[in-house]
Amino acid sequence: MDGQDEFVKQMEFRKTEILWTLVTLSIPTVLEEVLATLLQYVDTAMVGRLGEQATAAVSVTTTITWLVNSVAGAVGVGVLTMIAQAVGRKDGEMIRRVSRQALLLVVGCAAVTGGLSVVLAPFIPVWMGAGTGIGILFDCQPADAVSKRGHGAGCGFAGDQGYENADVD
Repeated sequence: MDGQDEFVKQMEFRKTEILWTLVTLSIPTVLEEVLATLLQYVDTAMVGRLGEQATAAVSVTTTITWLVNSVAGAVGVGVLTMIAQAVGRKDGEMIRRVSRQALLLVVGCAAVTGGLSVVLAPFIPVWMGAGTGIGILFDCQPADAVSKRGHGAGCGFAGDQGYENADVD
């Protein structure tokens, strides 16, 4: 029985060790998601001073921003999983191949999500129930496509009296 008891103790220790490792590794991701949510709250609060239409514009884009971010996030998780497996196997060639493919995936995701965002921009406010008072402000910044984990959702919505008439720096 001693051998079996020792095995059970080792398995319990491994479970605790794995759980602790997972929790430790997940902390940066959890913090990133909390900060992204706080950023949306701050956006809404700051734009709220500009009026109802500007607030509605930010509220409409929040859901779409999360949707577009989730595409880039899913690609990132997949790529990092493949790289982690290659690192575990000590397969340098696979790491290089996956890294090159990741670059192509990022460019592809940026092109697809950015293109869809621009094409669907006139319809999204209506689909989200924002009404016809919310128009489109085409403020697509190339840097947004790179800074937001590779997606091209740098376009914003604005009302007829929204951002373009606001005195905001």
